Amino acid sequence: MVNSSHIIRELTRYMSDYLSEVDVLLPLFDSIKEHVQVGHCPHQYGCPSVKAGAVVVDEQGRALYFWTGAGWGFPEVPPTGEDGSLGRTALRAVMDQTGPFEAWPIEGAESPLVIDVDCAAPHDWSATVRFGFRYVYRTESALLTPAMDQLSAEWRPISDIQSPRLRERVHDSLWLPRS
Repeated sequence: MVNSSHIIRELTRYMSDYLSEVDVLLPLFDSIKEHVQVGHCPHQYGCPSVKAGAVVVDEQGRALYFWTGAGWGFPEVPPTGEDGSLGRTALRAVMDQTGPFEAWPIEGAESPLVIDVDCAAPHDWSATVRFGFRYVYRTESALLTPAMDQLSAEWRPISDIQSPRLRERVHDSLWLPRS
């Protein structure tokens, strides 16, 4: 079950790896701590929105992109009690689009590669800030080939990842040469 302690654990591990990002992530840490201390949400509006998403990379070093209506990107969803971890939530975000397939975390990259922080989407009515935990998984493209015809998805180069920080960390996790 994904609960507050799990999110705090992932957040703390990430902040210890990326000290320069601590200031922007502290509001999430403080908000969760406040929820736990009070026992419920003490804010009428303004609680952070936590989402998780995966960058799935194949054997050719390509990332699986999805058409979101606003452009090509990576799906994300909020965690549910059934997910068990934010990493599983991230993979579920992809499998909600593709159906089940085999994917595995990259050794040494089991924690989030990036935690994006930006304004929450309008449909997250009670949230003002979105924290997106991004994980990376490997798969073989042949495992998704049958489903690709029905999906608004395609394999694209990692160099197409728009976020320089995410692109660099995906490269580093895969030990790929920079293009």
